[in-house]
Amino acid sequence: MGFYMAKAKKKTKNKVMKPGKDITSSKAKSIHNKLIKVVEQKISKLTLDFSNVENIDAVGLGLIIAANNSLNRNDADLILKNVPDKINNLFSSLRLDQCIKILPA
Repeated sequence: MGFYMAKAKKKTKNKVMKPGKDITSSKAKSIHNKLIKVVEQKISKLTLDFSNVENIDAVGLGLIIAANNSLNRNDADLILKNVPDKINNLFSSLRLDQCIKILPA
């Protein structure tokens, strides 16, 4: 399953992206390219809806961290919502919940 954009209101400069089942090395290039396009739009907030995500690996974590860093440099926020418990526990154990706003499922 791919990665697609949900429509956002143009005036708010907020974007919502909904990853597919996996945020892993096999999907990294596609996800990276889509994240770059969004960051280049100079948005104020990017929400990643994890409601379909079942797996994330080290490469996927790196993409999330890189997106967060790029957005922060542009005074924008990254929010992860509907994060499954298994993935939320991983983020917590890596203390990513201290630098990225995470809303569990």
